[in-house]
Amino acid sequence: MKRKNSVLQTCSLLLLVNTILQCEDLSAWVVRCPRCGSYNVIKKQNLRRKRKGQGRKYLCKDCGKFFNWDNNLKWTHCPTNIVGEILLLVATGNTFRKTARIISSSSSKQKISEKTVANIVAKSVDLMRRFERIVPLKLKKSKEWQIDEIFQARKKGDHLKVINVIDTGTRYILATHASEERDYHAAKEALKKALNNSIAPPKTLKCDGHIPYVKAARELMKGVRIDSKSKKEKFSHINIIEGMQNRMRGVITRRKRYKTVETLQDIADLFRFDHNFFWDKNGEPPIVHAGIKVSNLTWERLIKVVDLIVNDGI
Repeated sequence: MKRKNSVLQTCSLLLLVNTILQCEDLSAWVVRCPRCGSYNVIKKQNLRRKRKGQGRKYLCKDCGKFFNWDNNLKWTHCPTNIVGEILLLVATGNTFRKTARIISSSSSKQKISEKTVANIVAKSVDLMRRFERIVPLKLKKSKEWQIDEIFQARKKGDHLKVINVIDTGTRYILATHASEERDYHAAKEALKKALNNSIAPPKTLKCDGHIPYVKAARELMKGVRIDSKSKKEKFSHINIIEGMQNRMRGVITRRKRYKTVETLQDIADLFRFDHNFFWDKNGEPPIVHAGIKVSNLTWERLIKVVDLIVNDGI
């Protein structure tokens, strides 16, 4: 009974998210009187603010209070459209410094610093992770997964690693795990994330012959066929994940050096969310296979809806 209730709750949450994403005016979901909590409010006039952008003035018909409301995020002073631009720029390979320069020189006249960009990316990615746990976004069908990694220089002679897991049928990135080593423990954490983001394990897992991958898979995914071949044996064995990782390198390696694993994890997860929600080479984004049925999204709308679900408890 508990499992049935959890499935029903997940379906209702996905339906709610899809409904909100399709709604042109998000104010209907969030505007309520700060005094009495009533949703029985009417718009009185539009407001123009120099820093926060446009807002609106409302009147509560129950208690008579006037109050201001805007469609911006409460955890940053930047308007939501600027946050969306920042996430798009960083997710497509721009550094924090270059992103700050682009935003500051744009027609928005919003002067921001490199540190502000870094903070917005970190908070947005954390918000998306929390959203992923609440909804949750689980891949429905899986015949084959592939696991592989990319290396990122940290200092001379030293590298950080990002282990990735992707579903070959839908191109849905199930996991990105940044670590200092490419060992059994890192492989196990990556596969745990992948299993948590799917309804069931696949029939086959392909890897490049790296022993820790095989060991971790045999422990966590009993009954799954492990197809492990080195690139010397069969170069096209994991070509799908290699193609995705070529795009990922264009985003991650632009920074040249990463001081912490946490920063690398944030950028890797931002790429994962951008790929799953917006990459549509096959006609629809991979997130469709996890229950989100709305296409033609933007980062601005997505991050606002995610904020409504996570922080406002809708």
